[in-house]
Amino acid sequence: MSNGEDNLEKDKKQGQRDDYSGLVGDLQKSTGASIESFQEEGSREIKKVYVYSDSRSGTICETDEQGVPNLIVTGKEPAGKGKPQKRQRFFLGIQVGAFTKDKAVRSQNLMSREKSPKPFDITSQADQLLKATIPEAQEAGEKIQRRIDEENYEWFDISIPPAEESSLAQDLEEEPDLKLIKDLVAFARGELVEKLGAKAEEIDVKFIKWAEHSLYADSGGSKMDMVIPRVSFVILAKTKKGSLGFAAIRGACGSVEEVLARYTFDGESKDSKEIIKKLVEQVVKEVNDLDRARDVAIIGASECPVILSPQVAGVLAHEVFGHSAEGDIICENRRNKNAKIQLKSRIGAQVSDYPNLTIIDTPESELKLGDRTIRYNFGALPVDGLGNKAKAIVIIENGVMIGVLTDCYTLNEVKSGLKKEIVDILEKNGISGSVRREKFDNPPLIRMRSTFISPDEQGPDSKEKMAELIPKTKKGLYVKSCHGGSVNTDTGDFQLKGNLCYLIENGVVTDKPVKNVTIIGNLTKFVSSIKSIGNAKTMHHTFTGWCGKDGQNVPVDGAGPLIYIETAYLGGGSMRPWLEIVEDYNKQRREVTEGKRGEENINIPEFRDFTGDKPQNHVCLVSVILPGREEIEIVVGRGDYSTHEVDENGKLRERRIQYD
Repeated sequence: MSNGEDNLEKDKKQGQRDDYSGLVGDLQKSTGASIESFQEEGSREIKKVYVYSDSRSGTICETDEQGVPNLIVTGKEPAGKGKPQKRQRFFLGIQVGAFTKDKAVRSQNLMSREKSPKPFDITSQADQLLKATIPEAQEAGEKIQRRIDEENYEWFDISIPPAEESSLAQDLEEEPDLKLIKDLVAFARGELVEKLGAKAEEIDVKFIKWAEHSLYADSGGSKMDMVIPRVSFVILAKTKKGSLGFAAIRGACGSVEEVLARYTFDGESKDSKEIIKKLVEQVVKEVNDLDRARDVAIIGASECPVILSPQVAGVLAHEVFGHSAEGDIICENRRNKNAKIQLKSRIGAQVSDYPNLTIIDTPESELKLGDRTIRYNFGALPVDGLGNKAKAIVIIENGVMIGVLTDCYTLNEVKSGLKKEIVDILEKNGISGSVRREKFDNPPLIRMRSTFISPDEQGPDSKEKMAELIPKTKKGLYVKSCHGGSVNTDTGDFQLKGNLCYLIENGVVTDKPVKNVTIIGNLTKFVSSIKSIGNAKTMHHTFTGWCGKDGQNVPVDGAGPLIYIETAYLGGGSMRPWLEIVEDYNKQRREVTEGKRGEENINIPEFRDFTGDKPQNHVCLVSVILPGREEIEIVVGRGDYSTHEVDENGKLRERRIQYD
């Protein structure tokens, strides 16, 4: 078999590589050449230069007002004779970065002419963008040096890992079954209409399958080309009484049918239509129960014991333990004189008295926890946005925080001043490979991937058994579904927004639904809260959604077994519907990016429960669903926040126009 035939067989097994993957070597040469042209000593020394490109292709299906499914599909562009056709993209752009004693990051949209660029155009624009970015990084390095000399500013050098080379093409279903997709969307909507009838005020069904295409090259020798597929099937229903129910099946690195089947168990049908039917039944039951639900005031107190479902446990893991382990947040919090807590002090400390609490953040699409294997994790990220192979990080082990999500810019600062045994763990983990962007025109940030609480094999195997741990003299809540949560990393205050809950009386989970539940708390006061963790039998559906940090939304996954919290504090006051809060949050964050609002002026009324009068610029939010068409807008590349553009003569210039 020839080399060409070998490669063809490899592509069939691994998926088709990105159409521009052959450019990675050229981009790497550009980074090396740019350092040779600009290199200086001292504070202007260029330590690292990178070029990153990303784009997306895929299929979107949603129904119109009459319930007719409409498809948006990226196809193939015409090509010259003998040339392979290129996949169309929703967007395509580049970002370059340069590191001195500081860094500069700049970006450019490559599809401003609504046509995919030629490979030469990409390398040419990357060269121009590098020439514009490196001097800015050098000037920024000089400013840091002046602060070191004049203010005794504490500075930590970047950590440069060994060079890595990766080529991952995991989209084995480039052209999914469009008839199946349309039929499933129409079927889901029809089932909702039939089962809810006149009760329904709003019904929404969305399907998206997209591939994330990423290229990366840097001056240290690392290079990467990657294609990662993700799938999202979301059902939402709202009744005329205002009750909102939703269900979502999302996942990565699998076909449409494989991802839809990720919530099935042994002996259950893996037929896609049967799975969607169960999803509809779940939503219908949720809104019907919410229509008859009592207000949380039925508890008669501002605190009570609660049991969290696996999905809600995932939100807890994400907000309470995940964000406080992100290296950039830890470093920013450490330098913030107005912060009420020091997140770095948690590293190496007992953050939970529960002896078997272990939390892992994984980039893998498959993870085994006890007897439970979780597949097609929505937050899968084999290689991060700075070319580092992503690693699973144990954040909490037996109640002690031992792991941090880091990048080259934060690792050394995070390690400084810690106990040797913790430093040894951090050095062994190295850079975690957690850097992500919403898309090319957003700065790289450290983000979670998929965050899970490990089961306790000695724990209860059902919510009924766990409810027996609650004193019969107390009322409690089983939090079945959750829209999302948020945390203020300056203060450590967090909230989880319960959607549908059930009253616990006399140690029994009743069928009495409860609504308007918001659980509030603080990271530093949560140490003694967890009293029981279920075993692997209690792990089933994960929460899959979008994490919002600094105005960027990225796919995340998470779950846990059942969690018993002995004393949960309930937020007071009425709240707008969760989707309105998320919409307001995303809008204000975009206004910050666009220069229309200062970060200190972010103001979400519902967050005052846990921020008080403090600024809300360091609030991170995770949501299982997004309002309106936001999920679609994120996938297709909403807005254009590029720092540079090409003029009519093909020359690069800084953008001076209003953001789109």
